Amino acid sequence: MLRKAREVKKVVLIASMVTGMLSNVAPVPAQAASSDLTLTSGNTSLNDYFNWAKARALSLDATLDNIKAARQSVGCTTTDGCEDPRVKNLYIGFVYLSDLDWVKDATRSGWGEVRKDRSVENNELKLNGVTFPAVRKGLGTHANGDIVYNLNGQYTRFTANVGVDNEVGAGKGSVHFQVFLDNATTPAFDSGKMIGGDAAKPVDVNVTGVNVLKLRVTDAGDGIDYDHADWVNAGVYKANYTPPLIPAYWGSYADSITHFREAFCVRDIAHQSAAGHLLNMDNQNYSMFNAFAKSTKSNTSNPYWPYWSFDFFGNGYYMDKEYRELPFPFEIVQKGYEQYLWTGQKKWIGLKDDGTVDPNSELYTYYTNTLTNFMNNQDQNHNGVADETKQLATYHEFDPQGPDKLFESGDGIGSQYQALLAYSKILEARGDATGATTYLTKANNLRSHFANNWYSNTDQRYVRGFTINGTPKTDFGHENSFFMPLKLITDQGARTDSYLNFIDQSITAKQLNVEAKTYIPEMFYLHGKNDLAWKWMKNLMQDRNPYPEVSFTFVSNTITGMMGVQPDAPNQKVATVPRLTSEVPWVQANHVRIGGNDLKVRHDGNYKTTLTNNSGAAINWEAQFYVNSSHLEVINGTTTSTQAAGHKDLNGKNVSYVTISVPAGTSVTVEAPYYLSDMNPTIVNGKMNLDRSIDNHILKLKNKTYAKGIGTHANSEIRYNLNGEYTTFTATVGVDDEVATGYGTVKFQVFLDNNTTPAFENTAAMKSGDTPVNITVNVTGKNTLRLVVTDNGDGITNDHADWAEAKLIK
Repeated sequence: MLRKAREVKKVVLIASMVTGMLSNVAPVPAQAASSDLTLTSGNTSLNDYFNWAKARALSLDATLDNIKAARQSVGCTTTDGCEDPRVKNLYIGFVYLSDLDWVKDATRSGWGEVRKDRSVENNELKLNGVTFPAVRKGLGTHANGDIVYNLNGQYTRFTANVGVDNEVGAGKGSVHFQVFLDNATTPAFDSGKMIGGDAAKPVDVNVTGVNVLKLRVTDAGDGIDYDHADWVNAGVYKANYTPPLIPAYWGSYADSITHFREAFCVRDIAHQSAAGHLLNMDNQNYSMFNAFAKSTKSNTSNPYWPYWSFDFFGNGYYMDKEYRELPFPFEIVQKGYEQYLWTGQKKWIGLKDDGTVDPNSELYTYYTNTLTNFMNNQDQNHNGVADETKQLATYHEFDPQGPDKLFESGDGIGSQYQALLAYSKILEARGDATGATTYLTKANNLRSHFANNWYSNTDQRYVRGFTINGTPKTDFGHENSFFMPLKLITDQGARTDSYLNFIDQSITAKQLNVEAKTYIPEMFYLHGKNDLAWKWMKNLMQDRNPYPEVSFTFVSNTITGMMGVQPDAPNQKVATVPRLTSEVPWVQANHVRIGGNDLKVRHDGNYKTTLTNNSGAAINWEAQFYVNSSHLEVINGTTTSTQAAGHKDLNGKNVSYVTISVPAGTSVTVEAPYYLSDMNPTIVNGKMNLDRSIDNHILKLKNKTYAKGIGTHANSEIRYNLNGEYTTFTATVGVDDEVATGYGTVKFQVFLDNNTTPAFENTAAMKSGDTPVNITVNVTGKNTLRLVVTDNGDGITNDHADWAEAKLIK
């Protein structure tokens, strides 16, 4: 986050807090994530960068070993890390005594009262020679007095710094600090006489097996005047301690000593979670999303808001946990539902494994609260659009303040729209059809409001947000601009196409920060802008930026963006659509996990895909292509068939598709050819029928029928414009079976451009009943295709010629 960049600090710790602490920590077995996901392609740079991104992302799994390695990689040389003590202490099992309850009846101060984290006069703790962390911790008391704690044998060491508080002035006061263990009458520590202005003295006492810890302050035998005694940073170390790390991975800075936070942020994890699944980190995803949901209960100053950031123990991160950026509460809903689609695990939608309602589901409660109570709080002008005035309405962290500050933002309304759609789907999956319809209607109404109010006819451009005064903003606004097409709230038509070009021009002229840039390929791929998506993938590939979002999203942008993998594990389905460019002629991903299935997906260009079901139950595969084809070819083992294609809108672009069941251990290939019978010829000399014989029967050659092709008759010529767009022409030719066996004499010829020599010609005239001839002709760079049928010089009687399965391939 840019906000993180501004606020990250290197914290200097006092010496007694940084030495020898891991000796109390029980060893934690390495539990780092591993993944067998692999990518190969016809582009070496893509392969190399994907392999780096995968390895980098896996190294960011927040196990203790990975955390130590990350510290070393940024030059953090202290044994236990360079974080603030509020984070570090959780790793070493250190507990401040001021965070524990003392034994009330045995604790007393000789004047005033014992205070936690303050001096006896209720001032900040101050001792000479002590460098305090960001939060001053300790105990303030006065001679003569005791502070007693029951340790119950649960700790190993007690450490502190002791001295007379600076509030009394130099030379004033005279104090002895002593530490007694259990019933001992001899102190385990004695400071000797200390007076105001003396340098603090360190305390380090072994308390292994000790039940009672007594901290005593005496007046050194000269009265109690000014004997203001401080036990600064006083604390104990837990015995047999294992850091209670939650399953998590990095979602924050981890690249240098000044950009290093052992933490994850909601925005980052929402964006990284798809790759988290692909890299076998489902437990980490669920654990972090659950932390998001649970945090709404403790974030009392921001009702129904999750915390913004978390440490690896699931606590709100001390630095900025209460920060607010309007899109992220909505993104949790959308991305939580998407994890349900990837995994098929019902816990993501608040159900138990048997499908019954889980009344204790933190996530489902969060989803519901976000679309009800949270929205009620964040709709100050009651127009149905979420707004924000306390902090930021947008992810763009340099949004101006004052009158130009956004009140409603493009990334806010886009994220809200997707959250409504996701919640509708969640309710549908839970069996609540009425609720699902209600929230689908809310989503559609929000999109209609957007269409009617968020486009400037004057500027011919989408409005990226409104200020508190209602002023629309149409210039480029980073996230509040590109999130609108990313979240599919725009028209997915001409306006969107124009706006996508505007975004490309804007970010080319004015570079985005690297986090924002990781969203760009995803946005362009969603809209079938393959060349622009690949342009920005290559931009990211220029260096190996250690920011976690770079590596995680490169994995997901490759699998879900370039390869168009669309999961639906609950329904045992997957869809694919290839989005390659000439620089990536083919790509294959192996071990793509969808629910209980392990899949291999390969695209050869944009018109041929092979799916292999490595393991799991049979899966229904919807093979999609950006074509308008009536039929698609399906190769299943040794059988090739032509199947009628369905058609649908995919984010404003037409796709043709077929659905095939792929059992475990099998591969199926689907190819999207351009059938000549679906195209318009430029010249037709002679008779011609589309997908039928010349006598209007199903095309049939030697007892085999064909769904697609051209039926014609000698003599004929049919021409098509290719415009250099295709690579291959194929067909199966022969005399149709509607003619009696042995009758008809036909020759087939294929000419390209103005060539007078045929690119194909059957050497012997064909008759009905002859074995059909398969034709393959290279048409790369050619502009004209001419299909010629002649009568072989013996007249045209019975010359019923079929160009079966005649098609072009790009």
